[in-house]
Amino acid sequence: MTTDIVRAMIFVGFVIGVAVAGLVAYSATLSQLRDYAVLRALGLPAGRALALAVAQVGATVAAGFLLALALVFALAEFLPGLTSTLVLAIRGEDVAQAIGVAGAVALAAAAFPVLRVARIDPASVFRR
Repeated sequence: MTTDIVRAMIFVGFVIGVAVAGLVAYSATLSQLRDYAVLRALGLPAGRALALAVAQVGATVAAGFLLALALVFALAEFLPGLTSTLVLAIRGEDVAQAIGVAGAVALAAAAFPVLRVARIDPASVFRR
């Protein structure tokens, strides 16, 4: 019974974490939308603008995931000292699945604002 509750809490935490990663990626890309539009006006193809946004979001997600993973490993070392009944097991396939899902959501969230840049008239940036 207790492990079911812990698994449910882990799942909810994972969903919230992925949603936050997607929101951060979307917001960061949206805040740079004008910059991408200027680059498009200077001749950058839409595909390259999308690749640039994907690279920026990918680097951000990778850095955040590495920081989170370091905190998890630190917690795994710290927990046995608090109680002998709680052990944190870290499986490689779970880590790989988490980075895959979080990365896919973040990259999809970043793609939407840049796709807007691909559709706008680049000269409109200089008219504002």
